[in-house]
Amino acid sequence: MIKEQKVSIIIPTWNRKEDLKKCLMSIKNLNYTNLEIIITNNGSNDGTIEMLKSTNLEMKIVQNRKNLGASYAKNQGATKSRGEFLWFLDSDSEIINANCLNEMIKILNGHPSVAMVGGEVVEEQGEKKYKLSKAARYGIGTIELKNEKDYMFLESNFITTANCLVRRNIFFEVGGFNPEYFYGGEDTDLSRKITQRGYKGIVDRKIAVLHRLSIKQRRSNFFLQEKNRVRRHFFHEPIWLFPVLPFLDILSLIKTTPHFLNQIKKRDIKESALFKKSFSKNKTKSSSKQVNLIQLFILYFFSFIYGYFFNIIMLPRSLYIRFVYKNRFLNINKDSLETMEIKSVEIINL
Repeated sequence: MIKEQKVSIIIPTWNRKEDLKKCLMSIKNLNYTNLEIIITNNGSNDGTIEMLKSTNLEMKIVQNRKNLGASYAKNQGATKSRGEFLWFLDSDSEIINANCLNEMIKILNGHPSVAMVGGEVVEEQGEKKYKLSKAARYGIGTIELKNEKDYMFLESNFITTANCLVRRNIFFEVGGFNPEYFYGGEDTDLSRKITQRGYKGIVDRKIAVLHRLSIKQRRSNFFLQEKNRVRRHFFHEPIWLFPVLPFLDILSLIKTTPHFLNQIKKRDIKESALFKKSFSKNKTKSSSKQVNLIQLFILYFFSFIYGYFFNIIMLPRSLYIRFVYKNRFLNINKDSLETMEIKSVEIINL
């Protein structure tokens, strides 16, 4: 019998107790035994720890005093891991194929040029669709929703960490996640660093997980999206291109206008993080599709301006991170309260 390679499952979480429980229960069904589970709890106060102790799963928990952000939490999990492969999952992801991990490792072992694998299934109007996302150098990336039969061994330059199995040595080689992305954009940045080294990402129907996209914390937030997207420019683009980056972005958006409009028209202005409070208090009737689209377009326009304004102010820090600090993101400070290891559940103090 071939010995299983060790896999470390790393799940950051913040106040998603019920989502996380479903995720962990799906891990129980895996036909793979040589793994460790690492939960980074970003200061949850919804009973997450008590729930974890009741799962009867062996795991390690990094317990932070406060929410340190998704990137930092994932890096904490990685530094505590021992696996040859690191499997990043979101707490609202759910494994739907018991042989998922076996298939992932088969791809990585069989294709040395592939560094990361994944894929996600989302529910679109009651129907399950397979999501193929690709990052763009300028403008916004593309998202295609495919049928199961068409979702087979597809190459992508972006693998979402809702479900991403990555080679440990390559993850550490590129320096892990950049904690300057507190939430959102960190997986795009990681994928870019990996593909810049000549490696590939693969998605496939056999290894896709169901991503439930928890509505508790996930809302359309163009301001956050643009802030992180533009920040990525200053971390990766040549300095001589900095003055023309807004024009390159605009040109790219013009070229991809049909896709861009298709993406924003799927959103509802009421689901914008900017307006969620006002809409929850004033339960107005739904806007017409045309009005909704115009409102979203205006919102995106101001988000675009904000993204550049914010990053011009943050430029000295971005240049310091890029050229002085470089990729030493895995030099984790002792910002967490404790770590637990669960056999029962064990907590390890840092």
